[in-house]
Amino acid sequence: MIIENTTIDEKDYLNFVLAKMYLLENESVLNSAFRNFCFENFSQFQSNLELYQNLHSFVFYNFTYKEDLDNQEILISPKHNIFIKSGDCDDFALFIKSVLRVFNIPAFYILLGKNENEYSHIAVITHDNFLIDGTNDQFNQIPNEYKFFKVIK
Repeated sequence: MIIENTTIDEKDYLNFVLAKMYLLENESVLNSAFRNFCFENFSQFQSNLELYQNLHSFVFYNFTYKEDLDNQEILISPKHNIFIKSGDCDDFALFIKSVLRVFNIPAFYILLGKNENEYSHIAVITHDNFLIDGTNDQFNQIPNEYKFFKVIK
C-alpha cells in the first residue's frame, strides 16, 4: 500500500497512516497463514518477556531496513512481510504489533521524535512497558537521539 503525502497536513497525514496501519494489522491477524506463521515461530516461549525478546531479535536479524521513497509512505502488510522481510520502522512496528495481537497481548504504537511534536520514528510498547523496536539492536531501549515520545492508544 502506497500513501502519497501531497495535500493533507502533517497531523492529518499521521492519523491517516496510523488508520491504514490498523487496517493492515486487523487484516493480518485474521489471516490464517499469518496466524500459522506466528504460532510456528513464537508460541514456544514460556513468558511474555521471552516472547518480546525473541520477536525483537527475529525482526532485527531477519528483516532488511529499506527507506520509503520521498513523499511516499509504503506500508507492508504483516501477512506479506512474513515473505518479504523488509521495510522501514512502521513496517517493523506493524509486524511486531500484529504478532502480539495474535497472542492476545495488548500493545500500542509509540512515536519517537528528536524534537517536540516532530515524530520521525515508530516502535511498539507493550502493556507491561517493554519497548520493541525492530530497527534498534538493543531490546527495550529508546535510541539516545529520541527525546520525545507519544503513545498511540
